[in-house]
Amino acid sequence: MAAGDAPAVRAELEQRGKGRPTFAIAAGDGQIYYLSLRRDVSLDDVPSLKGPEVLRTLDVTLLHALVIEGILGIDRAAQERQTNLRYVKDTSAALAQARGHSSEGVQAVLLMNPTPVAHVKAVADAGEVMPQKSTFFYPKLASGLVINPIVPTEEV
Repeated sequence: MAAGDAPAVRAELEQRGKGRPTFAIAAGDGQIYYLSLRRDVSLDDVPSLKGPEVLRTLDVTLLHALVIEGILGIDRAAQERQTNLRYVKDTSAALAQARGHSSEGVQAVLLMNPTPVAHVKAVADAGEVMPQKSTFFYPKLASGLVINPIVPTEEV
C-alpha cells in the first residue's frame, strides 16, 4: 500500500490492529507494509518471548522480539544504546524520514499502535516491565509533584 498521510496510516494501523497484533513498515520506496500476526502461529518456541502471556501478546513485544531482534539482529543491549535505530514519537516525522525527507539516513520505519493503558496496567499487575520506549504518554504526568510534593514552608 502506498504511504499516505500520517492520519490515514494511523487509522489503517488501528483498524488492522483491532483483532490481533499488527505493525507496519514504511520503506524508502513510499510503500507501507502492514504485518499482522497470523492466528494459527504459536510463539512458544521464540526464546525472547518466554514469560507471562500478558507480555507475549503486546504489539511492542512482538515487534521487538520478532522483527528488531529476530530479523534485524539488533539485540537488547544495542536497543538500549539506540545502535542502528532510534525512536520517533511523531508519525508524520517518521514517515518523512522513511521517504528520505531528512538527513537521518533512514532505511525503514517501523510503526505500531499505541499500547493501551489497560495493557500497561496488566503488565504491571503481573509484576513485569514493558519493553524499552513502549510507554511514551503525552501529556506527561506531573509525577514529580505527586512523589515529591512542593511544600511552601520547606527549606531547600
